[in-house]
Amino acid sequence: DYGGAACEASLRKTEACGTRSCDHHADCVIGAWGAWRGCEIPGTVQMTRQRQIETYAKGDGEACDAPLTETAGCENRDDLKWCDISFWSPWSTCPVACGGGQQMRVRHLRSQSNC
Repeated sequence: DYGGAACEASLRKTEACGTRSCDHHADCVIGAWGAWRGCEIPGTVQMTRQRQIETYAKGDGEACDAPLTETAGCENRDDLKWCDISFWSPWSTCPVACGGGQQMRVRHLRSQSNC
């Protein structure tokens, strides 16, 4: 009832884990993008977001060659929705080391009055 749009951000993520064969190699795993930061500060002209390498490649696995930082302009900063969402929790422990499993992480909506 504050006149803002409902927050449409995902609050739960699951992903496959332990999917490598039980041989001794692993592909690079890069985490999800974090929130855009910067445009919420008046006068700022650009925003950035980052992600991190969660698992480095091992053996003959696929190397980490994707960007870890993105930058964009703040031209439409007034159109952006600034929901107050917590950071992602750490990934839950994968139940298997190889052969296939699933892990999860969550975040919480702290406030949507700014959406």
